[in-house]
Amino acid sequence: MKGNITDHLTSLDYFIVVAYLVILFIIGFRASFSGKKKTNDSLFLANKSLGWGSIGFNMWGTNVGPSMLLAFASVGYTTGIVAVNFDWYAFIFLFLLAVVFAPRYLAAKVSTMPEFMGNRYGNSTRDILAVYALIKILISWLSLGLFAGGFLVRQILGIPMWESIYLLPFR
Repeated sequence: MKGNITDHLTSLDYFIVVAYLVILFIIGFRASFSGKKKTNDSLFLANKSLGWGSIGFNMWGTNVGPSMLLAFASVGYTTGIVAVNFDWYAFIFLFLLAVVFAPRYLAAKVSTMPEFMGNRYGNSTRDILAVYALIKILISWLSLGLFAGGFLVRQILGIPMWESIYLLPFR
């Protein structure tokens, strides 16, 4: 591959990546073996202990991923930065989620949308929505995220695409 980014990486760059992975592993290990019993509220809602700042950054963070980074970089390069402005409209929908839908979910004491719909319309509706959400996530988010992440890792580290995609879920 001509002009590979790995040609310009220093030992400090590799040290930072390894330190990040070690710290991430330690945090995950400590959180998974903390000895506390995990419930739906602790897994999905953090026992209702988070402030608005943490929730807001979490909502924003779920919109950011490798596919977004690649898409914005490519659109910005080919047509200019103005083409990326469509993402500002995400604020409207995140605001609606925070102001309209989240209070309803919290008042109904549910953790997920399929659970909310199941309480309102019955178990068959809950099951259909859960299966639909899983299929949608597998087809659109997971496949696109793995492809975009694999492409990004391939460009940065210069390893083959299939190895990049294989390593991504283990991050």
